[in-house]
Amino acid sequence: RAVTAVDHYLHFTIAPEDLTAIVQDDAYKKDEKPGLDFHLWKGRPVWWTPERLGPGAVEFSHTPDAQEDAWRRRFFVNSNSTEVYCYAAPD
Repeated sequence: RAVTAVDHYLHFTIAPEDLTAIVQDDAYKKDEKPGLDFHLWKGRPVWWTPERLGPGAVEFSHTPDAQEDAWRRRFFVNSNSTEVYCYAAPD
């Protein structure tokens, strides 16, 4: 079975408590000082600009589990946990 998938780029606002509910389990790793240098990311949309989140931005990353979830996700979040840039791609 062949599967063709594309990378997904999202930008959205969220309530801090909703973000906490999403990333609360051990599936996400938090990085307090993510690299926000995205000029080398080929194929990203021009509107996808997590570097604009400013000081205090954090990253939550999810590494797929081969048995459960085949998608890699990265959330770049502003300092007050209300704005998110998300990158998701099949692993």
